[in-house]
Amino acid sequence: SAFSQMVRKLENDVGLQLVDRDRRHVSFTAEGVRFVKTARRVMQELGDIELDLKEHTMARRGRVGLAALVSLASHWLPRMIADYLKCFPGIEVNLFDVAPPRALELVRSRQADIAITSEGPGRAGVESRLLFTEEFLLACHKDHALARKKRVTLADLEGQPYIRFIRTGAKRTLKRELKST
Repeated sequence: SAFSQMVRKLENDVGLQLVDRDRRHVSFTAEGVRFVKTARRVMQELGDIELDLKEHTMARRGRVGLAALVSLASHWLPRMIADYLKCFPGIEVNLFDVAPPRALELVRSRQADIAITSEGPGRAGVESRLLFTEEFLLACHKDHALARKKRVTLADLEGQPYIRFIRTGAKRTLKRELKST
């Protein structure tokens, strides 16, 4: 029969007798028992691989790396990530709160899948889209010369003392730009 021919071909391929045959009885040899045990394990693993791939493509399992500015990572993103994980509980989200150059480095090295960061130099080799714009507000004493202006430009800030809350990230880049203009 076709099945018997398949078994003989398999025995020829592996170079071992897997089945003892006579006219009335067929049984596995010790090697055949071992082969069947291994084949069942391999088939189970192939089934697991198929299920894993299906779940991954259906967003039931997987990992997402997200690099973001510290301000976004600590205030805006946690609620969004929590909502996302309610819909996709099998997805592991790794959040990196980093300065813009490091965010882009993480994307380039594939440690992060996406980055939400400020505009600036160093975007070569990555695709980018503007998501939103953000206003910066000036807080000064009501008697300060800038308090009377309706709109303040970066040039207006040149030479003005200011308080900076963080030492890295987009604000540090902004300080350097102010001093160089």
